[in-house]
Amino acid sequence: MHLDNFVDIISGKILNSPCISSINKLTSKLERVQIGDAFIAKNKDDAKEALNRGAYAIITDTYMDMIDDEVAWILTSDIEISILKFIKYIKLINSIEIVFFDEISFLLAKNIIRD
Repeated sequence: MHLDNFVDIISGKILNSPCISSINKLTSKLERVQIGDAFIAKNKDDAKEALNRGAYAIITDTYMDMIDDEVAWILTSDIEISILKFIKYIKLINSIEIVFFDEISFLLAKNIIRD
């Protein structure tokens, strides 16, 4: 996904002039970061580790020192809202239907639905 499109979707702001122009996927789990991913960082140590694993973008809702100017540093006003906006975008472009269950209904459905 093109970086500018991604930033618009999550209502973020790029804080620098990165060398990269696109990202592969979004993750908040350090162990899943791969080269080209955007990583949701809660703190500087996680951001540093994500960069070591190959992240092309760091998304945060608090200002952090930019330790690598070649990747995109993206600031959002609220990480949770940004994640929801991205999920909504993915849902719309892929025609995914999302269903919500309370815990009891989920357990019942899980036992009934096998597909």
